[in-house]
Amino acid sequence: MQSKHLLFALSAVTLLAVFASCKKSNDNSSAAVSATIGGAAFNPVRTAAAHYAANGYFDLGGLGVNGKDSVLLDITIGTPFTLNKVLDNSGLVTMDYFTATKDYYSAYGIGTATVTVTTLDSVNHKIAGTFSGTLYNSVNDKDSISVINGKFNTAYTEQ
Repeated sequence: MQSKHLLFALSAVTLLAVFASCKKSNDNSSAAVSATIGGAAFNPVRTAAAHYAANGYFDLGGLGVNGKDSVLLDITIGTPFTLNKVLDNSGLVTMDYFTATKDYYSAYGIGTATVTVTTLDSVNHKIAGTFSGTLYNSVNDKDSISVINGKFNTAYTEQ
């Protein structure tokens, strides 16, 4: 389980690197990524998405604020996938939500995470869809958080 958790931490670091290298605007009027996480609205101030063709996955998410804490949502979607088909964490989807003090995640055999990719435009590098899940605290499996009404509609970079 530690190695899987390390993989998710590395995904989050990758997403942070994408945040640093992207020229994405802070204007979220189009709500590039949004959800209700733990009962609170998640509307990040920065969003980023990337496609890693060599590894065969998309990584997307957002950096936001909950109260006075910074929070990070990271979603990894493996390829290949079929549009409009529900993908789950049995191999194609992982989801991670970092707060200042906790890491909630879902991966193969831990929690639930679903993603439905509704649009994939590989010419203009855009991806859209929905997501939800129940994520578990990485150090206390009795502590979980729900992710509902998740949506993404964003451009991605090729890495």
